[in-house]
Parts: sequence; structure tokens; C-alpha cells
Amino acid sequence: MAQDHIGALGQIVKELRKAKGLNQNELGTRAGYGAGAGVAISRLENGLLKPGVRKLQAIAQVLDLTLEELEARASTQSGENSLPTKTIASDERDRESPQARAARIQQEIFARKNSITSLSEKFGIAQDRARDEFFMRFIEVAERIEGAQKPDTIRPQIHNASGADADNLADRQLEDTSDGFAQLLAVGGGVATNLAISWLSGGARATKGLTGVVAAPLFALAAGGLVMMIKRNRQQQRELAAQLDVAEAQLNATEPGFKAVRKLLPRATETLEYIAVHAGHAVNRWENQLGAGTMSWEQLGKEGRQRYGDFIAISAAQISLLQIDVQRLLTTHDREELHELIADAENWLSVSRDAVEARV
Repeated sequence: MAQDHIGALGQIVKELRKAKGLNQNELGTRAGYGAGAGVAISRLENGLLKPGVRKLQAIAQVLDLTLEELEARASTQSGENSLPTKTIASDERDRESPQARAARIQQEIFARKNSITSLSEKFGIAQDRARDEFFMRFIEVAERIEGAQKPDTIRPQIHNASGADADNLADRQLEDTSDGFAQLLAVGGGVATNLAISWLSGGARATKGLTGVVAAPLFALAAGGLVMMIKRNRQQQRELAAQLDVAEAQLNATEPGFKAVRKLLPRATETLEYIAVHAGHAVNRWENQLGAGTMSWEQLGKEGRQRYGDFIAISAAQISLLQIDVQRLLTTHDREELHELIADAENWLSVSRDAVEARV
């Protein structure tokens, strides 16, 4: 399983690091991480994040291994860890009746569906609150500022807040989002408002339709109504067994992604709730300080322009949370793709949360 591989990789890195007498910060620094090097290695060792190829190659080099050797050790260890579980599951399945097996599969599908429904609803509520209490209110104030410019402070602040270096894709993309959003605000004429409606209206945009995705294995069981038949001939029994195999294979293949979503989506929800409360209060105080009516960019003063840049970065972080591809996490059967999706989501969550907390 993909998550087993990430966990095994982290454990191997931890063992080799200790054998060389390095702490987490020392390993991260030697591997090319900037600020937050120790945090990055801690996430790796705890199975929460798999670095990109370049970073992982640098870590392997510090540990006197090639990237291929490090990956091979992780694959071997994760394979050893997962083999007994698969064997036991297979033995239990062989002893099950078709009816019991179908009931077990359906129960697992409905349990996943209920879990994702609950997580999606909480995400949607937090998303709506962050949109209404911070994002839209900031845009309303920003559109009263004439001649607004892109603050030069956005880029270095994001780097310092995130604890990531310039090679971090999520870090760079958050910068790009900040730049683009700042330019839209400068254009005025309601362009930024339209962007807000397009990106953030409708609640849980990133989680729309997920319950249908999770329930997909049910379709494999529904074909022909074989599960509902009381009596089946031998051909129908073989067809039912094949349907059960397909449904169970889908469940097994998507289980790592499902577990990842159960960890990742609540973190996105927490960040949105933080934005709604803390950034919402901050933009309210800023609005009261500025007063009513329009004002020029120069009238804002240094402190006002700084706060404007802070709110742009927070807005970009909020938008960036929608980059987490929850649907692909739930549906991919490809191990390497899942590794990349989890790593991308971890980076988005970390960079976005750090950028927000550094400002409010």
C-alpha cells in the first residue's frame, strides 16, 4: 500500500539519520532545505510527507545511498509489512459466503460514504465562513483603494512564513496566486469580486460529488441484481463472485487514498476556520481604521500597504486550498500518483497554514 511505503521510507530515513549521529535539522540542512529543515524531515520520518524527487535524492546522498537504493529499501520493508495482512484477508474471504461477503463490502462502502459526507459538510461550512467573513469583506475594502499596486513584500514573506525554500512547488504557486490576485485587485471594476464568486462560492467546491465517487464500487455489485437473488445457478454464482472481486479490488486499491483524505481534509477545514475567525477579525479592524470612502494607494501609508499585502497573501492561501485534488486522492489506483498527490496536498496545507498564521 502507498501509505505503507511512505511510512517505511520515513522509518528508514530515521534509522539511517540516527546511525550517522545527525538530528533532523542537520539532515534537512545538508539536504538543501532552508528554514524549517527539521520540520520537513520530521514530516518525512512520521510518514506524513514524501519529498519531491530532487529533495529525496539529496536526503539519500546525505545518508550515503542513491535514490534508487533508498526507494528499494522502503519498497522491501513496506512489502514485508503488508504481506501478512493480505494473506489473512484472503483466508477470511475464502471462508465467507457470497451473501456475507457482499454485506461486508456494502458496509465498508457506506461507512466510507458517511465519513466523506461528514468531512465534506464540515469543509463546506468552513469554506463559506472564510469566504463571507474574510475574503469578500477584504475585496470590498480593497476595491475602495485607488491605484493599488502589488506589494513587493509578498514574496519574501511567504518564503519566511512557510519555512520552505524556492524549490518548493507549493511555495512558488502560492506566490504566483498572490501576484495574480494582487493584479486583479489593482484592475478594479469588480474583477476581483467576480473572481471570488467564481472560486469560492458554493461551499465545498473541492469536495463536490465525493460521496458518489466513494460509492462507485456499489455499481459493480448492482449489475444484474445478482446480490439480491435468493437462488442462483452455477453461472450466476460465478458472475456474483466476479462482481464481488471487482468491488473488493476497488475498495482495496482506493483505501490508502481514503485514509489520506481523512487526515488531509480536516487540516484544510481547520485552516479555513482559522481564516474565518482570525483573518475576519483582522480585516474588520483594518476597515475601521481606514474609515469610509475611497482612498489612494499613497494615503494608505506604509502600515496600511503592509496590511494590504498580508490580506492578499491570506486570500491566496485560501484559494490555494482548492488545489488539493481530493477526488483523485479517493479514486487513483496508482501508487506513485498517490505518493505525489499526498505530497502535494501536504505542501499546500503546510504552506497555506504557515502563510496565514504568520500574518494574523
